[in-house]
Amino acid sequence: MIDLSIDQLRVLVTVVDTGSLSAAARKLRRAQSTVSYAISSLEERLGVILFDRAGYRPTLTPQGSAIVSEARAVLSGVDRLSSVASRMDTRRVEARLRVAIDNLLVNDELAQVLAPFAHRFNATQLVLRAESARSAAQLVLSGEVDLALHVQLPDGASALAQEPIGQIALVHVVAPKHPLASHAGVIPTSVLRQHVQLVMSDRDPEAFKEKDLGVAGGPTWRFMDMELRIAALRAGAGYGSLPVWTAQPELRAGRLVRVSLGLPLPDPLPVAVSRKGSRALGPAARWVVETVSAAIPPVRAAKAKKSAKPGA
Repeated sequence: MIDLSIDQLRVLVTVVDTGSLSAAARKLRRAQSTVSYAISSLEERLGVILFDRAGYRPTLTPQGSAIVSEARAVLSGVDRLSSVASRMDTRRVEARLRVAIDNLLVNDELAQVLAPFAHRFNATQLVLRAESARSAAQLVLSGEVDLALHVQLPDGASALAQEPIGQIALVHVVAPKHPLASHAGVIPTSVLRQHVQLVMSDRDPEAFKEKDLGVAGGPTWRFMDMELRIAALRAGAGYGSLPVWTAQPELRAGRLVRVSLGLPLPDPLPVAVSRKGSRALGPAARWVVETVSAAIPPVRAAKAKKSAKPGA
């Protein structure tokens, strides 16, 4: 019997789906050498050459194509088995729950929202990560987290089961001491370009290839951490947009103020919980999803301008 691992098969399918070892390494968040070793080891154990490496990029051999088809069938069966097992006893509380939360959903009150978890599920180890929406979804795909709460991606991965949990609207804000705070009426783009715009960015290098939307065109600071970006907004370093939920504590405390910009805000952004395959959520995971979704304010309170252009 050939000794194979499920991980090796997942690496193989990811290389084929992404088109290269480097792209697979980025998606799996691993070193390229690790991905290459997994493929070489799989070839050795199977006794089959899976890829023709003569060209610029490796291409599947006829034998490799047949193996990939079988690998997909095996992985599909594993996912079904996992789903069946999870549905047999969803009352059992998870020993560990790993959650990635979109930066756009992080604010000073999130800890207060989640605090009852410690008493309700005191035997569950909760691991929280603040990530961009794209990174959060990829962490679910790679198996590094159990679920993710994030703004839905237009190109959401088909391997993820996504359940809508609400919508968030955005508002434009600056510090009270910022020059734009005292500007009367709608501030035109020509004026905005004279000031720094504080923009959320993404750890995924592929995201940088996408066209910037919702950016005025002037100087920008880019952040991969929402807390640091809010600190820069408070300090008066520039202007930016925040989800209503994220902005509320800052507005109530007077640390930020709303402004009306000639830069359109997007339509309310749909928020979803993502998990791998059709695996049912356990009690602790379901509590986190329901508690966070209940805390997101209704869209009607946002009074956001409608526009086809997204941006934050």
